[in-house]
Amino acid sequence: MDQEPQRFSEDGLEQHIHVNHIAPALLSLLLLPSLLRAPSARIVNVNSVLMFLKVLASKLLDQKKASIQCITVHPGAVGTKIASCERSKKHLSFVFSPAQGARSVLFCATSPDVGENMVNGLRYYSCDCKRSKVSPKALDNEACLDVWEKTMDVLELNEDELIRVIIN
Repeated sequence: MDQEPQRFSEDGLEQHIHVNHIAPALLSLLLLPSLLRAPSARIVNVNSVLMFLKVLASKLLDQKKASIQCITVHPGAVGTKIASCERSKKHLSFVFSPAQGARSVLFCATSPDVGENMVNGLRYYSCDCKRSKVSPKALDNEACLDVWEKTMDVLELNEDELIRVIIN
C-alpha cells in the first residue's frame, strides 16, 4: 500500500485531524439533542487517546445526563493507506485488516454489557474488545480541556450554547 500524502484544508488543519477528530466530535455534538431524548444512548469514539470524549462525558455527568454512555475504543494497528502497511509491519508484530480493526468498534456499538461500570461517564476499550485503562495523556485533565477548547474553537461553537442544549 502506498502512503497517502499529507493534505491540509483551506483553514490549515491537517485532513486526518478533520476526519479522525473534528468530524466525529461535530457529529457527536450535533446528535446530542436526539441522544438526550433517548432512554439510553451511546457515543462510540474510535480513538487511542479519548481526550475530547472524556470532557464531553464529564459535562454530561455535571448536568445529570448520564443516560448517554461515552465509549472510546482503540481499534489497534489497522493496515490502511493512512500509514504504509509495510512500514507498520516493521514496527509492529501485527497489523489488523480494516475488517479486523472494525471488530472492537462494532462490539462497543452493539454489546449490551459495554456500558456497565462506567467511570466518570466513560469507558475505554482496547482492540481485543476488552475494557482497558485510558491513555496516560487522557489522565491529564488540563490537556483534555485544552483539546476540548481547541476543538470547540475549530467548530466555532459556544460552550454556553452547548450546555443549554444539554440542560434542555
